[in-house]
Amino acid sequence: MIPTHLSTREVCQLALTHRLFVNSWCLRNDMNYFVKQGYGIKHAALYYADGVPVAVAVITSAADIQIFVRQKYRRQGIGRKLVEHMRKHAGEDGKRMDAGIGVKGS
Repeated sequence: MIPTHLSTREVCQLALTHRLFVNSWCLRNDMNYFVKQGYGIKHAALYYADGVPVAVAVITSAADIQIFVRQKYRRQGIGRKLVEHMRKHAGEDGKRMDAGIGVKGS
């Protein structure tokens, strides 16, 4: 489930609180920067399972999509749902977005 009532700042703060990131990846830094400075991310969304956030997706100011899905919930289509949600939210920019696969085992 992807709730839409949260602000981008709230989504980033919840994702950081629930450790929805890999320490050395830029997603964590981008979300921290947005929480503190208020820019760098255009939109963010969480995916909930069993009432707990298990995945996050953000669109950066550079129109990149960054996604993290907790390992236990991977291979269930959650990342795909988040990409579709982000593309819809991005409007015309979403038509130019492309997504790749991250580092295996991360």
